[in-house]
Amino acid sequence: MTSFRPSEHPFDTLFVMRPLGGDGPPWHPKGWNNDRLRSAKLHLVAASSWDPDEWEAHAVGMLCYHFGVDKVVPVPDDDHGDRGLDAFTVDGIGYQCYAPEGEPLAPSKRALLQKNKITKDLKKLDSNREQVAAILGTVKLHTWVLLSPEHRSASVIEHCNAKAAEVLTWGLDFIEPGFKVQIHSTETYLRAHAFIVQTEAYGSFLTAPPDYQVVGADFGAVTSPQIETMDGKLAKLAGLKDDARRRTHRALLLERQLGGDVVLDRIRDRAPDVASHYDSMMDAARAEMIFATASERPAAQYYQDVRTSLVERFKRDPHLSEENAEFFAYKCITDWLEQCPLDFEESA
Repeated sequence: MTSFRPSEHPFDTLFVMRPLGGDGPPWHPKGWNNDRLRSAKLHLVAASSWDPDEWEAHAVGMLCYHFGVDKVVPVPDDDHGDRGLDAFTVDGIGYQCYAPEGEPLAPSKRALLQKNKITKDLKKLDSNREQVAAILGTVKLHTWVLLSPEHRSASVIEHCNAKAAEVLTWGLDFIEPGFKVQIHSTETYLRAHAFIVQTEAYGSFLTAPPDYQVVGADFGAVTSPQIETMDGKLAKLAGLKDDARRRTHRALLLERQLGGDVVLDRIRDRAPDVASHYDSMMDAARAEMIFATASERPAAQYYQDVRTSLVERFKRDPHLSEENAEFFAYKCITDWLEQCPLDFEESA
């Protein structure tokens, strides 16, 4: 099997593949539903031969997506090695990333390489105990994970259990009493894997500005029942009681809403998991906006606070350009103003 980088294997280029077990007659994707086809494509990416540095970057990216970027601490290995940890979570899971060379491999060969890697890297926790303790700080590990593209052998699980018992005899202060050793793969973090693969293939769709023509368009003149609902809410804000000022403000919101829709639609067909991720972010943001209306803040202050927090939230996403982050934030605000039945209190 020819190796390839994930970014060189677009999701819309797949002709024939074999079952997920690796053997048997080839299947053709014609007639498959999208979920099954996407799962098989993801497996094809996972089973390919990975460059070790690319796998580590991909794996840490999966962890950041799965747990949140503020919950994962990557451990750079450029200075004196990784000491048995490529990353750890703030609640006590240590990760070592490993992509066996020569994939696709027979399950027994892959399992042997993985078991050897587990044995070798767990020893680093002991031989570098002072440095590891300094890296972890107050965090104590309850689990250590070998994160590999594929895992197809129960013997690796048996090896993990034996090694966990051995580590507990080393008297390491940063190891919890119920310490476990596990092996995880892309299937453990399938949604995160899909997101990272698709952003690698179609990341430019998230950084390029929306491609739509607005020259000469007068968004302030656009009307619909939803826009009338939005206008009624905005009219209750002290700074937007003037019709002309409110029309200008409304035009900005509608233009940014359109921009956000264009960016999402651009990626939805080719990178559905990426689009779903941002749909979920927007749904969560709109739900928070509804609850925030129960606060005692003046309406104008609430409105400005929401705008600031949403822009900051989307700008923290490492895959979005700042411009598109603002489009998404304003799309959330505009959708809420148009669709939510809750209203602002009248400003004096």
